[in-house]
Amino acid sequence: MKKFLLPIACLFFGSASAQTDSIPKTPFLEVFTSSTCGPCRPGNIRIKELFIDDEDYVNRYVMVKYQMSWPGSGDPYYTTEAGGRRSFYGINSVPAMFINGVAIGNPSNMNTSVYDSEVQKYTGLKITPKLTWSNGGKTLDYNIDLEALRDVPGPANRFWISILERTTVNNVKSNGETSFEYVMKKMIPSAGEFIVGDLPKDTVVNRTGTYTFNGNYRLPSNSSDEIDHAIEHSVENFENLEVVVFVQNIDRSMVNSAWGFDPADETDTYHPMNPNNPLGENYNPDLTGSEDLEELPARLLIPNPANNQVRLSGMEGVELTLINVLGQKIESGVGAIDLSEVNNGLYLVQWTSEGESYSERLIVRH
Repeated sequence: MKKFLLPIACLFFGSASAQTDSIPKTPFLEVFTSSTCGPCRPGNIRIKELFIDDEDYVNRYVMVKYQMSWPGSGDPYYTTEAGGRRSFYGINSVPAMFINGVAIGNPSNMNTSVYDSEVQKYTGLKITPKLTWSNGGKTLDYNIDLEALRDVPGPANRFWISILERTTVNNVKSNGETSFEYVMKKMIPSAGEFIVGDLPKDTVVNRTGTYTFNGNYRLPSNSSDEIDHAIEHSVENFENLEVVVFVQNIDRSMVNSAWGFDPADETDTYHPMNPNNPLGENYNPDLTGSEDLEELPARLLIPNPANNQVRLSGMEGVELTLINVLGQKIESGVGAIDLSEVNNGLYLVQWTSEGESYSERLIVRH
């Protein structure tokens, strides 16, 4: 029985208290890569080691990989839609990785510290994407609810639908890779986004539609020989498709994302709506909050994103440590951290209070 998924990744900038109007968020990983890119191979190997092969992490994230049109002749599975995501982030080199809309850079030497922090966070936007497949897996009918459990501000909030192929093998080129995971094959609509805007508490936005992969399979010779979705497709195996929905602000901040599921498939229990639940637990579309959520401490780094300095609200005497995505200590300070010499990017701030260790994500922007 084939399983079709749509990852729920609830993502946003800043800290959030864990309240009953929140649900756990799932980290959203985006990777820009190419089968003609030498450094992309070790980057993808590292991603596979950390997130695909490690049972402690598998299925507890949302991931999309965009095949790019360079270096050289580029990846045969490049599409203009993938190029649109490249332009959205302003990417000029590959490999490039983003977690929750924030640049991580080359994933070759990354560890899971940022992920480990993100998986403990919560969001106020719940996504329930239901899928129906027909026509041998070539036609997708989608019915997606976006439910605001609390106010979700952002007049530029938009949501994207992306169809992925879990594994491909035909787009082999020059970098030594022989298989590729989570390859984006189609964005719906072709522009890749629907405008959502502000979502007041208790608002439910519903989107329905249909997409069909037309014609027959063709393997492009290179990235300039791009697939024409009106008459052909590049799907190697229609039993191997997944669907992703994600909500993001035009300023790149991520609100939420989700794997889709087929409610008619009674064997399809592979839905990480709550990333803290055991693998294989039945999908629970009504997950909102629990008493456990209210027991978690609410912390707030001020400001976040930060420029020259960051401090922890209400805890002036606590020693703070700034950690980069490689797990390296960058700066420290009591009550505050000087960021004037720190490069732009995504970091963790760690501290200890009353014998307990805490960490929060910090974005540095100069």
